[in-house]
Amino acid sequence: MHSTIGSRQPAYCTGVGKALLAFADGDELEKLLNKHKLLPRTQWTITEKEKLLEELAKIRERGYALDERENRSELRCVAAPVFNYNGRVVASISVAAPISRMPDERFNEMIPLTKEYAEKISKNLGYR
Repeated sequence: MHSTIGSRQPAYCTGVGKALLAFADGDELEKLLNKHKLLPRTQWTITEKEKLLEELAKIRERGYALDERENRSELRCVAAPVFNYNGRVVASISVAAPISRMPDERFNEMIPLTKEYAEKISKNLGYR
C-alpha cells in the first residue's frame, strides 16, 4: 500500500471522505452528489446515490465510517469525523491497512480507538 501526501481520492468511496460527507451540511452534500458521478473504483464501491445516502446515515448513527475495499480492492479503513468548537465537521482521521495485515479481529479493535482519538482532537478544537 502506498499513499502520496496531497493526493486526492473520491470522498464517496474512502473512509475519511465518507466521514466528512456524513456530517456535511445537507445542501452542501446534495450539491456535491449532484455534481459528481459515483464511479466504481472496485467491485465494492457504492455507485448509487440512494445507497450512499443510506450508508452516510449509518455513519452518523454509529459515529465512524468504513471503507471495505471500496477505493482499493485490497485496502480496508476505519475513519471518524473531527468537529470544531461550533460542532462543524472540519476533518477526519483514519486507520487503513491492506486486508492481509488487518484481519477482522484487528480491524474491530481499530474502530473504538479511531473514534476515541477523533473525539480527543475534537475536544482540543473546543467541541463539546
